Order: sequence, then structure tokens, then C-alpha cells
Amino acid sequence: MAAGNQIRMDDVTILVRKVKEGRLGKVVGFSEIKNEKYVVGMGDLPAGKYVVMVDPGASDYMQGERLIEYPGPGGSKRQNWTISTEQIAIPSLE
Repeated sequence: MAAGNQIRMDDVTILVRKVKEGRLGKVVGFSEIKNEKYVVGMGDLPAGKYVVMVDPGASDYMQGERLIEYPGPGGSKRQNWTISTEQIAIPSLE
């Protein structure tokens, strides 16, 4: 990643929101992107549905989101995101 792109990537935040009764709830976790990776500590959050969102902030990147089924404490969901200035962020589960 070029230095100019890294500066713009510094403006991107990953947000995690709880889904309750089919609606987005409050933000329960967030992370910045460092070295093209992010980690959101979900601690003791209960199992259930959550939405992982790319918030582009002041960058030129586009937003995106993915609904996940979180297995609960100790569980993990590995995701690989393609973040672009020309299309919405595209997630895939690894």
C-alpha cells in the first residue's frame, strides 16, 4: 500500500453493531485499521447477530457492511475485506 493510501486508510473505522429484532442497535465495538488489519474485541458479548461496518470517515473509500452470526464469548469470525474507492467495501468470511 502506498504512503498516500495509508494516510487515507487511517481515517477508516470498523464498527460492530448489535442487531435486535431486525434493527441495528448501538455500537458495541470498533477498531481502526493498522497494517491492513483490524481487531474488534467483543469481550463477553452474547451470541447473536451483529453487523460489521466499514465507516470510511474522511477517506475516499466507500462504506460496506456484513451481517454475521457471532458464536459468543471465545468465538471468532475471521473476515477479509476489499476496501476500494470505486465500489462498496466487499467482505468475505475466511
